[in-house]
Amino acid sequence: MKRLRLFSFFIQLSVIVGVIGIVLFLFSVNANAEDTTGLISWWKLDEGTGTNIGDSCGSNDGTIVDDGDVPTFEPGVSGTALHFHGGDGVDAGWGRVPQDDSMEVHTGDYTIEMWMKRDSTYGSAIIQYGGGYGPSDPGYKLAYNKNAKNCSGAMGSWDAPPDHTGHGSFWNNHIGDQDIEVDTWYHLALVFDRDDKIKLYVNGVQSGVGFDISLYSAEDVATKPADFYFGGHDWHGDMDGMIDELRIWDVALTQEQIEWFYNHPGKIPVRGTLIRVF
Repeated sequence: MKRLRLFSFFIQLSVIVGVIGIVLFLFSVNANAEDTTGLISWWKLDEGTGTNIGDSCGSNDGTIVDDGDVPTFEPGVSGTALHFHGGDGVDAGWGRVPQDDSMEVHTGDYTIEMWMKRDSTYGSAIIQYGGGYGPSDPGYKLAYNKNAKNCSGAMGSWDAPPDHTGHGSFWNNHIGDQDIEVDTWYHLALVFDRDDKIKLYVNGVQSGVGFDISLYSAEDVATKPADFYFGGHDWHGDMDGMIDELRIWDVALTQEQIEWFYNHPGKIPVRGTLIRVF
């Protein structure tokens, strides 16, 4: 009888140890998983060849558009990056992602974050979503300014009413104060905080004072469905430089979080770290 009880005890102990082992294994796997909470799309641009651009987080896959000098994949800050060959008034090519509701700015917060390197001082759009010439076509944009040698972030439409009673004309109302030199990689983050400001961060540091959007109505800060472009596709000509690790978040990233991304190119924090975005 004692042997039977002892045998039963060891059987139960083995089962308990096995269950604990499985739980610890699952916890370890989950704890080391990337925390993509709030991340809508992540274009790593690591394809290396071809014209397809894959979204490694969501379903917003895109394509490379050839408009005279097709963009090429070249070494970036993490894997490959997309190199654009535009210039001042020169159309060359860009990246295009078809319209999707997830990329629209409605009444909530938003962040567009990426790495960028300029080959020249020619001005161009870096990213653009909508934003035409009338109050019925609002969007958002991050651009490089030729004369000032800095970047600016904006939302709204070009010739909206000056009193912002419709879709506010926010274009170029937030201009960064840090010079963007050629042949240098920069981490850029454009944050739309609905209760605060449009803010631009360069290498983890806020550039400029920001532009207050907290007093504007939901209609002022909404966008109209449109395609998402990066590397050009505006009236200034296409970008002359490179983009890597382009991401869109549906939260306003904090400066601490942006600094983490600046210091860890191509990475996402693991679960359970202090950098979580929710």
